[in-house]
Amino acid sequence: MIEKCINIGDLLCVKIHATTNNFHDLSKRFLNIQFTDYYEFDIYYNEDTKFSIPPKGILAKPFRNSSYYVNEINGEIIAYSPAQNYSCENLIIRNKNKINILCKSDCDSKVLIRLVTELIIRKLLEKKYFPIHASCVVKNKEAMLFFGPKNSGKSIALLKHVFLDKSYLMSNDITFVGKEKGQWFAFGLPYDITVDTSFFYQLIGNKKNLIYQKNILKYGSNKIRFNVSDFVNDFNTMMIWHAPISMVNYVNLSTEKDYSENLNISSMNSIVYLKEYGKDNTFRFDDYLKLNDLHPEFDYETFAKEIQFNKMEGNILKKYLRRQ
Repeated sequence: MIEKCINIGDLLCVKIHATTNNFHDLSKRFLNIQFTDYYEFDIYYNEDTKFSIPPKGILAKPFRNSSYYVNEINGEIIAYSPAQNYSCENLIIRNKNKINILCKSDCDSKVLIRLVTELIIRKLLEKKYFPIHASCVVKNKEAMLFFGPKNSGKSIALLKHVFLDKSYLMSNDITFVGKEKGQWFAFGLPYDITVDTSFFYQLIGNKKNLIYQKNILKYGSNKIRFNVSDFVNDFNTMMIWHAPISMVNYVNLSTEKDYSENLNISSMNSIVYLKEYGKDNTFRFDDYLKLNDLHPEFDYETFAKEIQFNKMEGNILKKYLRRQ
């Protein structure tokens, strides 16, 4: 086991005690990690460890994570999660800033990655950021968000801007937004990138190489899926953690319709779209680590009044590929 102090996105500094393979898994999800001497949390990650199941506590449902039963015993926070879909049985013990993770048969260090993600979310909530179910790219040092109904093309809009416009990746699915010193900023969470195959092959033409086919078969879906590291490498781009926001785009993309866009839609319509499509059913924010017990305040009204919103519909790739 080795230890490293890392800075993630200039937001969170942690010391992690884990194996070389665990750090490799972290580096595939959290890009542009910087090493530092300072840390806020001291995390010990223990795989394939036996532990006793604690008394059943209060049920907590954190953001995009497994459910936990939480107790406070002798000043320690004890969070137990039984084996669930896509997650192994694990026990997390927090004593002030020291966090022990005990898990059984974890895959790709998922429990560790989810805990670090939870710490990032807690920091963002302290800064009064709130999440939007949106992809986000950065161009000319400014962030552009894309949100809309399920399967409306958020990832396609991201891919188009990365592949054709040389924009940088920020996030594929969840983007936090918040106001600092009078300016709105975006901060990305690095979840996997999934792309509809019909749009994807329309974009890349005959470049159907083995990595794309492998990604389809690996996840048993008709969508092509990349982890963050593979996406950055395959598309010769980079990931940016945060940037000031230039615009937000409501998207409803389709291969069946001609492309159209409406710039500067009204704040009233923007608020309607945000309330309808800005969240998904994973927007639960129970604090299973008992750090600050904060939940986001979704200030859609101020956001929509102060940021330009546009509307994009139809086949965005067909239009831009014709220009190429």
